[in-house]
Amino acid sequence: MLSRFARWPSRRGPSRLAVAVILVAALIVGRSTPGTAATRAAAAHAAAAASTGPPLFYTGKPDAAAFRTLCEGELQTAKGSLDKMLAVKGKRTIANTLDPYNLVMLHSDNAGSYSSLMESVHPDSVFRATAETLTQEASKFQDELKLNRAVYDALKAVDVSKATPTTKYFVSKTLRDFRLAGVDQDDAVRKRIAAMREELVLVSQDFDRNIRNDSRKIQVTAADLEGLPEDFVKSHAPGPDGKITLSIEYPDYFPVMRYCKSGETRRRLQFEALNRAYPANMAVLDSMIAKRDRLAHMLGYGNWADYITADKMIGDGKHAAEFIERIGNLTRAQAQREYEVFLKRKQEDDPSATVVNRWEARYYELLIKKRDYDFDAQAARPYFPFERVKQGLFDVTSKLFGVTYKKIENAAVWDPSVEAYEIWEGKKLLGRFFLDLHPRPGKYNHAAQFGIRTGVTGLQLPEAALICNLPGGIEGDPGLMEFADVTTFFHEFGHLLHSI
Repeated sequence: MLSRFARWPSRRGPSRLAVAVILVAALIVGRSTPGTAATRAAAAHAAAAASTGPPLFYTGKPDAAAFRTLCEGELQTAKGSLDKMLAVKGKRTIANTLDPYNLVMLHSDNAGSYSSLMESVHPDSVFRATAETLTQEASKFQDELKLNRAVYDALKAVDVSKATPTTKYFVSKTLRDFRLAGVDQDDAVRKRIAAMREELVLVSQDFDRNIRNDSRKIQVTAADLEGLPEDFVKSHAPGPDGKITLSIEYPDYFPVMRYCKSGETRRRLQFEALNRAYPANMAVLDSMIAKRDRLAHMLGYGNWADYITADKMIGDGKHAAEFIERIGNLTRAQAQREYEVFLKRKQEDDPSATVVNRWEARYYELLIKKRDYDFDAQAARPYFPFERVKQGLFDVTSKLFGVTYKKIENAAVWDPSVEAYEIWEGKKLLGRFFLDLHPRPGKYNHAAQFGIRTGVTGLQLPEAALICNLPGGIEGDPGLMEFADVTTFFHEFGHLLHSI
């Protein structure tokens, strides 16, 4: 997605903005020169709060109006720090320029992270809609910041010739990011860039919302479930009409794709899953592609690929395309050999078969593993009930990293299924996190770690959320997990620990 707050602080790792917050904090904390009064006061307040456990970002079960006040308060704090930075007269220094800029980033990052999470997970559609507007406000603030020539000039004027390597790196990369955003364009072009970025935020939100809200289902008979595990069949009782409902959400989708003997059932469910948000998102994607191309040209690039890779190791779109082609050439022969193994196994069931369809791949993969490697995925499922896997995850990572987890009892959460935890290293509180692990309508329907608060020593305790769609969470259902579910859970929890 386009760089906006809903994407930057969230999935897979720290955002460019979050990294900048960390880098500036490192140079502030590491030097001996005192910072501005605002920074010192904020650090003292945060340090005092950390010793008693500062409130979680989601406190008191806020309604949409209270949540708006929270996010807009963060933005107002960011704006106050920005005004303080721009009001400086005389020589620009780390103390009078980078210190307040750090607070600008810290608080605007908070606002965007809070709203990004809530627009993706809150069970109330009105609350989610409010969060979307707050994401728009946070994104607009940050986009305008990166197009603000006075801010760029102030940062550029800081003499870092005798500063630490961290400081030099931070300033260099920050100035580069401002230029990539278009700060060196004239006023008219900067206004068009800002307007285009606002449009792209809206289009991106449309795309995500259409996916979240399109949870499709099919109806089948009991005979259509032949081959599925007993616990799965028991948890899918027929309705009054004798029909059984299957969802495209992961706890239904993956067992059906792996075990169901009915190719037609697998085909129908995969068809609905792959057509999620169709046709609504076709026009959205067309609009997004066109707007991205126009933005790239405004910024002096031939296409979006060249622009979005300009700050990456790959360098430009041409090298990215060449890399993809090279990987394809290296793997194509092996992929063909594996495909032939799948086709040969299918021909044992249907001698006339000439192709393995997409809805057959996972099914035959398990049959081949059972035949050639004596691995029975169904037999492994009883070893992976959700609660046991979760405790095992805590036990393994606790031992591996020397930390302990403490559940926050009676924590305010956005859904009853959500849990909140503290993570401790001895007597030191390292951070807090939320686990939101089961599907529900309107929720982000993949698996990812969402950043909430970037941890900065002396300023802010880190918070994050793990958002998944795993089996379980229903009374009487042990939530037997596929081994792939287990690896996903561990993988995503690793992102969360990295964030903390």
